[in-house]
Amino acid sequence: MAEITLNFLAGPTFLWWIALPLAIGVGVWAYFRLLAPLGVGLRALLRFLRVGALVLLLLLLLEPVLGVQRERGSTPRLAVLIDRSSSMALPGTEAPTRREEAAETLARIRRALGDRFELQLFSFAGALRAEEPRLESAGGAPVLYDGPAQGATAIGEALEELLLRQSEIGSAGILMLSDGTHTAGKDPTLVARNLSLPIFSVCLGESVPPADWMIRQVKSHPLAYAGEPTALRAVLESSGATSDETSTSAALRLRPVRFGSGGIERGAPVAEQAVRLSPSAGEREVSLELTPRGPGLQLYELALEGPGGDEIAINNRRWVALEVREKKTRLLYLEGEPDWDFTFLRRVFDADTTLSYAYLVRQTDGSYRAYGDDPPASLPRSAADLAPYAGVILGRLAPQMLPEATRTALEAFVGGGGGLLFLDAPRAGAGIEAWHRAGWGRWLPLLVAPSRRHGFELRATRPTMTGLTHEITLVADAPAEAEALWRQLPPIWTRAGRYERSPGATVLLQAIGSQPPVEIPLLTLPPPGSPRVAVLAGRGFWRWDFVMRSISEGTNLAPEFWRRMARWLSEPLARERFVVHPMRRVFQDGEPVVFHAQMRDADFDPVGEGRIRVRIEAQHDDASLSAGERSATELTLYPDGSRGGYSGTLHALPPGTYRYRAAGHVGHGADREAWRDEGRFWVEPMGAEYLRLASSPRTLETLAEASGGYAAQLQDLPELIRRVPRDYRRARLVHHFELWNHWSLFAFVLAILSIEWVVRRRQGLA
Repeated sequence: MAEITLNFLAGPTFLWWIALPLAIGVGVWAYFRLLAPLGVGLRALLRFLRVGALVLLLLLLLEPVLGVQRERGSTPRLAVLIDRSSSMALPGTEAPTRREEAAETLARIRRALGDRFELQLFSFAGALRAEEPRLESAGGAPVLYDGPAQGATAIGEALEELLLRQSEIGSAGILMLSDGTHTAGKDPTLVARNLSLPIFSVCLGESVPPADWMIRQVKSHPLAYAGEPTALRAVLESSGATSDETSTSAALRLRPVRFGSGGIERGAPVAEQAVRLSPSAGEREVSLELTPRGPGLQLYELALEGPGGDEIAINNRRWVALEVREKKTRLLYLEGEPDWDFTFLRRVFDADTTLSYAYLVRQTDGSYRAYGDDPPASLPRSAADLAPYAGVILGRLAPQMLPEATRTALEAFVGGGGGLLFLDAPRAGAGIEAWHRAGWGRWLPLLVAPSRRHGFELRATRPTMTGLTHEITLVADAPAEAEALWRQLPPIWTRAGRYERSPGATVLLQAIGSQPPVEIPLLTLPPPGSPRVAVLAGRGFWRWDFVMRSISEGTNLAPEFWRRMARWLSEPLARERFVVHPMRRVFQDGEPVVFHAQMRDADFDPVGEGRIRVRIEAQHDDASLSAGERSATELTLYPDGSRGGYSGTLHALPPGTYRYRAAGHVGHGADREAWRDEGRFWVEPMGAEYLRLASSPRTLETLAEASGGYAAQLQDLPELIRRVPRDYRRARLVHHFELWNHWSLFAFVLAILSIEWVVRRRQGLA
């Protein structure tokens, strides 16, 4: 039986209680002095209509809400959650794939529980989706859900969404068909503890991983140069191998790929490396060398081909995107006092095959000695001497150590878009402060006023929030990994004194002092649009490489940082005021897509109150990027706390190639200013779902224990069916109607007033 309640969102105030008797009095008094010949009954009716309309209007001010509660007494519902993540394409225990295994299991559950429950089907990967309850066959197997098995497994989000729909899905429990591999989102155990329904689960797939070789990771720099070799490193890993298995031969092949009308098209190999795989080796790293032929954003596929005993093929292929530039770039390093830092940097730069380095080192007699790749015979004294170089590094050189012609040539070089890095000298009068006094203050992003009483202090290095996402200091695949690496570095020497950055300058690295505790800028870049002049205010960088090699084998943070620093110097001066780009050019299947943007005004000052929308379109092939779209998604970017920076995150996208078009604007009407930007990125089929190939029954058992349910393997399905309770909690369905905001009540008030008007009109009173 329905239970009806009436509640008010706004309680009556003192003025309301005064208005209520006044309204009643006005309604009664209106017909006391009326001289018309009305009968007693008709006069009472008119009074009732007038008073009723006024009282109803006063009641509407209290915002009345009508509640209707009913108990569901029909067949109870049982929610069935079916995993549709990418791992469901892996082999099952009793079927070729886990998806087919889920279909067969669902058919058995329907036959056993269909007469007791109304089964409501849901599928889940990154999010929950309701499915039509059907059993049509597709190739002999029941249809579970539309589309391929795709995306990461977010069990916690699926259960949480189901919790929100609990009053609508019944009360007997939740039955989950999954392999238990949780790869994204919230901890499902914490969500299960808040559920009022028990979870019954069937684990699909083998809990023992199959024999497999995979490409776990591909390491490469996103920037390369046409005609110049660039290095890639592939991390290979084995799983499920037994100790008596022998080694096998395979090949790593790198091919250019594109998307055509018939799907992915692979070109001829452009790099190849034979490997000998041993199951007992576990994880190993293999290097390849690629020489791009032409400029542009290019996509490659790295494939591991031919390994014997490999049962899973999808994790043998990874995608790599490279931004290929026109030619090799040269850098000039001018050093005033060679020390261990110079020795270390020269070793790092000489190992970099993407750039060419020349060195001029000052001798004690004031002359310069040349090293490196086709170095100049003497100091540059004109713009023509610096024309072959894209960047210059100045180490421990005071302005007075250079001829006036060289200083003039450097000014023209920077003004023309060349990059310049100052390495702050520790000697008084030879550091950044000397260059400020020489007239370079308008270009230098940092001013150092050294203390005369204190010399140097060892300070730890930490990246700033901006540094965690910048191309120079993001030395790992993820910001968290990069920050952990920076924290392992030993301290370096910095000068005591006052550090002051110029307005709009960006600090990527900071040095943390201990006595007193203070944060000083270590690596400072100029504002966007300004000449590319950077300052690195410290010495002793050789200690980074020396100590890192001893505490973390295989981690070469220092060389990677300096190579990125050199590439930043070699890049053309960016004059774009509006730049939108994805965090990476290649995302994994099931991985959220993150976008970053920068917006600047005409003076290249940050704009923090703009509006940025990004439209992402899935494309078939590169030749028709501007033609017919297959699907589109829109993303709004919001300020991220950095100066002029914006960011946004999009849900995971299916594997394929995508084109994005960004539109930004600031202001309104005649003051409105708009920008456009566009580009491409890719989502590869490989993802976290294929890193762990075995099912995870323990995860499902934990969910069952937390919720009071039962977890079963396929062979235990009859026992699970028996344990699903026959008794169920009746669901109470509650519906609320906002009477104060509903048209019917206003129509009723209007009807009362209309009836009163009609009666008065018929009596000649209107």
